[in-house]
Amino acid sequence: DGDRVYAVLKGIGSSSDGKGKAIYAPSPEGQVKALKAAYEVAEVSPATVELVEAHGTGTKAGDAAEVKALVEVYRAARPEGTWAALGSVKSNIGHTKAAAGSAGFIKAVLALKHKVLPPTIKVKEPLAEFATGNLPLYVNTEKRPWVPSAGHPRRAAVSAFGFGGSNFHAVLEEHVTKKTEVDWDGSVELLAFSGPDEASVRRALEPFAAGLPWNELRLKAVESRKSFDRAAAWRLVAVVEKAKGKPAADATFVASGAPQGKLAMLFPGQGSQYVGMGRDLACQFPEMLDAVAEANAALGERLSDAVYPQPVFNQPARDAHEAALRATDMAQPAIGAVSVGALGILSRFGVKPDLAAGHSYGELTALCAAGRLAASDLFKLSKLRGRLMAAGGGDKGTMLAVLAPIAEVEKVLAEEKLDVVLANKNAPEQAVLSGSTAAIKAAAEVLTKKGLRCTAIPVAAAFHSKLVADAAKPLRDGLTPMALATARIPVYSNTSARPYPDDADAAKDLLAGQLAAPVE
Repeated sequence: DGDRVYAVLKGIGSSSDGKGKAIYAPSPEGQVKALKAAYEVAEVSPATVELVEAHGTGTKAGDAAEVKALVEVYRAARPEGTWAALGSVKSNIGHTKAAAGSAGFIKAVLALKHKVLPPTIKVKEPLAEFATGNLPLYVNTEKRPWVPSAGHPRRAAVSAFGFGGSNFHAVLEEHVTKKTEVDWDGSVELLAFSGPDEASVRRALEPFAAGLPWNELRLKAVESRKSFDRAAAWRLVAVVEKAKGKPAADATFVASGAPQGKLAMLFPGQGSQYVGMGRDLACQFPEMLDAVAEANAALGERLSDAVYPQPVFNQPARDAHEAALRATDMAQPAIGAVSVGALGILSRFGVKPDLAAGHSYGELTALCAAGRLAASDLFKLSKLRGRLMAAGGGDKGTMLAVLAPIAEVEKVLAEEKLDVVLANKNAPEQAVLSGSTAAIKAAAEVLTKKGLRCTAIPVAAAFHSKLVADAAKPLRDGLTPMALATARIPVYSNTSARPYPDDADAAKDLLAGQLAAPVE
């Protein structure tokens, strides 16, 4: 009937600790009773609950008792694995006393609606039990996109324990599975003005120069966008951050006349990946969340767990996350998924390319942007390409970026007889070398001594060199059953520096050979 449904309450369980050691002493046994009753009423397994809003007393005895009860119930439902994000709204707003359970309930409901795993803050070192990594729950200290799991909808649970041993546990489920709306968090506003000349649009911005109360500025920003005429002779757009309260010169843009020239998009290659890339976009935009979820479905595995892993609390664990994402069979589909999501977000705002290219691996994403590759095929092909490039034993090599004129780099390579190849000519004054790990190390030492700036690239192999040439044929075999549609826009090849051919077989040959060929 048109009501806004945020979530579905599946069941509630309650219990009383009864006579215990003291009126303020928590009882894991009593809490277990409430948890079991809730899941029985809800007809839901704890193995499918991925967010737990804890009562979170913040005391050593209280937290230990609550974790013990949760682990007992959740581990009985699933003997292995860690899947449920644990947090408490008390870390954000403090203890609201009689309203504490309501606050936690609201937080869980909003998490389900917005498809976000909200952070618990101020946690530097959780209970020792979490350090083992053997619990079904983990402390979620970062805002992360809630990427759906196969086989069940998103579910959350909420605990509220009262003074004297009254225990309550509620089980919630999302109402709709897809994120349908952009979640504007109110931290940034966009002012837009149009007029017959430059002076008029700059005058319109003057009242904002000294800053305005944020709520007033937001209302005026809405008014400015409603009256904005994109066909006007002069246009001005200013981005305003809440933290600053007024437009900054480097965030103010002025344009006049009709747009000139064509818009090209260049998609990134391996080495651009990092843990958490696109996280805020995936939390706020349906396009990014959908792209990551589609990649999971196409690959039949949780690629998203490598991009948005469970939070950890020491550097070795963070390094392990980076290393896992750096593996070619993870990095390439991950970059592809985030690139497709970003493309979708830009399309939402009417920003569409007239032509495309990709840097190394990014050429696959460019073909997807042009409509030649379906997104699901892109993700599968990315996984295959990455797996093939990492296959085989021995040293797979690495890569080195050199900031210097191409001719100067070529001269040093020839004079010093360095056993590396000029794999990428990225710009007139930036080259990338490929070779064995030992050869790249030697090249870096020589080039650095000659005053050239070198930067190691975080990749798992020496791309665009003979060290990965064995992967070209099996990659071509993998391309054979995939359909290449007619391109909507030209895609320029790394190898030929010309648009991809319309013929599907010729295009597949070019794409497979690109793997070991230099990037021109």
